[in-house]
Amino acid sequence: MARTAISMGLFLHLFALTVAFASNTSPMIIENQRLRPDVKRQLRQVPLVTPYLRVLNMDTGFGAGNEYRGDDFHLTHGMQWDTDHTVEVDLTLADGSTKSYVLPEPDLEPRLRRRRLQNLTVRTARLATTGNEVVEGRLPRAIAAHLVARAQAETGQTVTGGWIVCRSHLLQDTLAPESSDDAVRDPFSDQYYRDVIAYNILVTNGLVELLKDESRADSAPSTAPQ
Repeated sequence: MARTAISMGLFLHLFALTVAFASNTSPMIIENQRLRPDVKRQLRQVPLVTPYLRVLNMDTGFGAGNEYRGDDFHLTHGMQWDTDHTVEVDLTLADGSTKSYVLPEPDLEPRLRRRRLQNLTVRTARLATTGNEVVEGRLPRAIAAHLVARAQAETGQTVTGGWIVCRSHLLQDTLAPESSDDAVRDPFSDQYYRDVIAYNILVTNGLVELLKDESRADSAPSTAPQ
């Protein structure tokens, strides 16, 4: 009896783990694309699976799915997706002061929360490569709307506008630490960042809209300086 119970528990745990991997690598939805059945996400509807995953902190993204319905093991590429990304927001308040946010926030705890926000910023950067302005603006608009509401709650003032930008942190060249240039040696200097996509934030009658700033996109080289 005990052996049966242990075997059943192990089977259910492995099933939940499989669902976690599969459902978190489902593809992005591409505008005007015919939707197909997504069995992986339907598996998440099995009773108790999602609550179980959340209790064990297993309900996180294990990969960035793409339109080809395959895993994108971006950490193996050694290219743009093997970099950290941040979403930075500056909001202008009614009295002329500003309120700034960076996602993920430095030293954010718990670490699981930071991982989730990091996944959000990576997805924001990835959507910016679709070439579809409707798709690429979805996450920035949602993030901006949330932070506008947060700023107004924290300050008691209305937000009149601002900007939001997704940035990638480029990898240093292997010889950079030996450079005589302080800026080249510093992995956090401005030359190791590029603006992936940027928007001006417009707030009208409480509604948040975005206006794409073409001048900021790709304002730094896509590879680290030599």
